[in-house]
Amino acid sequence: MLIVASVVVYHPAYAERADREKSMAIDADKVVVDDAKQTSVFEGRVLFTQGTLQVRAAKVEMKNFRDGAQTVIAQGNPVSFKQKLDQSQEFVEAYAERVEYDARSEQVKLSGRAILRKGGDEVRGNVVIYDAKNETYQVLGGTANASKNNTGRVHIVIQPRTGAGKKSSLPMISLPNTKPPQ
Repeated sequence: MLIVASVVVYHPAYAERADREKSMAIDADKVVVDDAKQTSVFEGRVLFTQGTLQVRAAKVEMKNFRDGAQTVIAQGNPVSFKQKLDQSQEFVEAYAERVEYDARSEQVKLSGRAILRKGGDEVRGNVVIYDAKNETYQVLGGTANASKNNTGRVHIVIQPRTGAGKKSSLPMISLPNTKPPQ
C-alpha cells in the first residue's frame, strides 16, 4: 500500500502551494495495488482530493519509480481537474478524455477534446501540453476535436488586460504587436 500513500498528482507552478501539505483522499469503486511493480490502478468513479485539488476520472493508473519519480494516467469522459490558483481566489480547470502526468519532465498532457481554463482565459484543442518547469503550453488541433460546432482547430480566448502591467492569466500566450497586411 506504500504506492497509494506516496502518490503526488498534478501540481503545476501556479497551483495552490498549500495543497501539497494537505492529506489526500482517493475514492473509487475498485483499486488494484501491486507493491512489487509499484503500481496502483483505481477504477470506477475515481475522485482524488487534496486541499483545493479535485480530480475526477473513470480510471487512474499510477506508477512509482525507484528514483521517486511518478507517472499518472487518468481516463474518463471526460477527466476533470480543478485547483485553486496560488495567491488568488481563481481556479484552474481542465477537461480531457485522457490526462497524463510525468513527474520527471513535469509535464501534463491533456488529450481528446482538451480544455484548459485559467482565470477568464481558455484554450481548446485535441491536445494541450503544459510544461510546469518552463511554464509553457502547446495546443494542437486535430480531427478528434472536430464536432458539429468545432472545426478541429485550436480555439483560444484571452481576456483583455485590465490595469497597467497586468498580463493574461495564460502565460504561454503573448501576441506580437503587428500591423495588418496592407
